[in-house]
Amino acid sequence: MQNTAYTEDAGTHELENKQAMLAAIIDSSEDAIISKTLEGIITSWNRGAEWMFGYTENEATGKHISILIPRENLAEEDMIIDLVKHGQRVPPFQTVRRTKDGRLVPVSITVSPILGRDGSIIGASKIARDISEQLRAMKELKEHAQTQELLLSVSQTLSAQLDLQTTLQKVTDITTQLTGAEYGAFFYNRIDPEGEAYMLYTLSGAPAGGF
Repeated sequence: MQNTAYTEDAGTHELENKQAMLAAIIDSSEDAIISKTLEGIITSWNRGAEWMFGYTENEATGKHISILIPRENLAEEDMIIDLVKHGQRVPPFQTVRRTKDGRLVPVSITVSPILGRDGSIIGASKIARDISEQLRAMKELKEHAQTQELLLSVSQTLSAQLDLQTTLQKVTDITTQLTGAEYGAFFYNRIDPEGEAYMLYTLSGAPAGGF
């Protein structure tokens, strides 16, 4: 009997240690880790969720998960709950969530069912990762690639085109794209009897009549 009691105590102690370690990992995660009922009521809220969304644990728990969801994205919650109720894990997908101060944060979200002791589905666990920096880096990389492509086009035009008017028009078009301007114009100086004046030579992105 003593050996049995000792084994049970040791097993309970080990389980408690594992639960404490898991709680510490969840609490220290930079990702938002949130649990909710099948009705969408928030039941747990880690520090990562506080940092990401601005609500404290006391402010968030007991509230509906829709406090984080922009109105135009509310249909996502119905889709998530439907999958969870059927025991399915929601694979990572990109969306946006709203913070306490109204900012929209791009996130990658994964959702998994939470099972009760009897194996029934009692809720959902959601992990949200802020992907702002990732999207910003991808945008910069895309813009850099577009810039290189446009610069290559300029180089090829200068090498292959001898007609001055055609060359300057091409350069004006590409420069306008590179700067993100609504329109671009190239002027040249002309000396006339009334003095020096700027004369329109090439134009991109706007009708000539506007000048």
